[in-house]
Amino acid sequence: MKYSTKFAGALAFMLSTSLGAQSLETQDGVNADPHVALVDAMMSPEGLAVASTNSIAEIRKVYEADADLIEMEAECPGTIDLLMATTTPFFYEYDRIEAELRREAMVEILRVEMSEEHARAASEFYSSEIGQKLTMAVMDNYSIETTLNAAMQSEEDEFEVDPKDVASDNLRSAAAAALTLSPEEKASIESQLRGREWFAALLKARPKMFARGMEIANSDFAPHLDREIETAVDTALTAHLDDCGY
Repeated sequence: MKYSTKFAGALAFMLSTSLGAQSLETQDGVNADPHVALVDAMMSPEGLAVASTNSIAEIRKVYEADADLIEMEAECPGTIDLLMATTTPFFYEYDRIEAELRREAMVEILRVEMSEEHARAASEFYSSEIGQKLTMAVMDNYSIETTLNAAMQSEEDEFEVDPKDVASDNLRSAAAAALTLSPEEKASIESQLRGREWFAALLKARPKMFARGMEIANSDFAPHLDREIETAVDTALTAHLDDCGY
């Protein structure tokens, strides 16, 4: 399906900056800081929760396709269920910590790249009914399939997320999101973005936000969780497989 450069840019921007959003100080229910308000409008907690749920579902699919886990499941039914039950709380906590780091980075970059006037105008669009429709279309179709498969196939002790894999996931997700919007909704989005200086500023800032997001993703931002999840998985799987005589 083909769609305009303006519309594709809006989708790609949303995907490449999938950052956490939690309100800071507000005034009359609206954040007084236009840059923070913009991030809040683009990345609502509800949208991020949907994206996280999608990621967890994709993780299960990857597990179910892994040769070693398929063998374990055949010999000891319930292995994948146990693995998901054990790891899912950790995945959500990883998401929460990483999202806040990304959110802080996004606000910091936008303060430099966008004037308060442009940030306020952008916030108004993403807070509008059609702006929120766009946001949820992106989150509803959020996918990390390519990145997950690369992680499962990697033989490296310290896996690093490849920006090319993330870009591939983003493009596929954007295409899927576009299919969920009506021609009228796409036209409305395009008309509100066409020629807008604030949108041009957002697109200009996108590479910096994407690069910073990759730095965070590949940093050791939660070493305590790394240790805890390793211990939890080892303990749960060892007991489960012992019970099966595996």
